[in-house]
Amino acid sequence: MSVSERFSKKSDRGKKNRSSTDSSGMTSRHTGGSIGYDEHRMRLFERRVNEQVQQQVSKQVQQKVSEQVQQQVADLERRMQEKMQHQMDLLLSKIRNPP
Repeated sequence: MSVSERFSKKSDRGKKNRSSTDSSGMTSRHTGGSIGYDEHRMRLFERRVNEQVQQQVSKQVQQKVSEQVQQQVADLERRMQEKMQHQMDLLLSKIRNPP
């Protein structure tokens, strides 16, 4: 086989390989295991969306917890105020009406 015949055969084989498609109909790419730009972009987009969702959920949970804590503090302050008022009333009644 001459050099030109080998070159021609090799060239035709390469041309055929470059024009072949995979199971999804995409032209085959020889990336050596690397992911393509489109795949990278999609993964990056999904990661960013997931991070944003996590941040929103975290913010909502913190806000809900904050509201619950504020309500508990307000209830505690109200009960303490009532208790102090009751004790003050008892003391004043003892002072005004000694036994």
